[in-house]
Amino acid sequence: MKTKIEHYRDLEVWQRAFRLATQVASKYENSELSQKSLIIKNLVEKSLQIPALISEGFLRGVLPEYVSCLKTARHLVSEIDTTLQILPALGMATEVELQELSTEYEIVARQISTLTSILSKKIPQKPNHIHRNKPQNPNNNHSQSSTEESKLRPDYEI
Repeated sequence: MKTKIEHYRDLEVWQRAFRLATQVASKYENSELSQKSLIIKNLVEKSLQIPALISEGFLRGVLPEYVSCLKTARHLVSEIDTTLQILPALGMATEVELQELSTEYEIVARQISTLTSILSKKIPQKPNHIHRNKPQNPNNNHSQSSTEESKLRPDYEI
């Protein structure tokens, strides 16, 4: 019987990767750069990248690029969530200490996913076929390009 996967934490591959990350961090505990400083540095860098990606995508003004930035930000939230779970496993923090952060990142993840879904639906789908012999009007080429470009500009009303 197959088990229903409701969360990435249910995946055996994620569980294995989590154990491996804990082992790697433990192995380098006494290295010149402590595991704590490396993990915290990584956590802070990823935390800073999330709002930067959201603003970068918004300011690019092209819908597919905005969605791409949002997807990257969502991936970073998943990485942060994993890092927050590794900290208690290494004795660097308690789960209670990290609960508020974890809850906030879960909310951010849902918000990014919702925004990505809404904006993705506004991106015009390209046809699956190519018109090889379709004649083009050289006098109208610019107006068609600007029309297509305007369809890709974000509509920020949600």
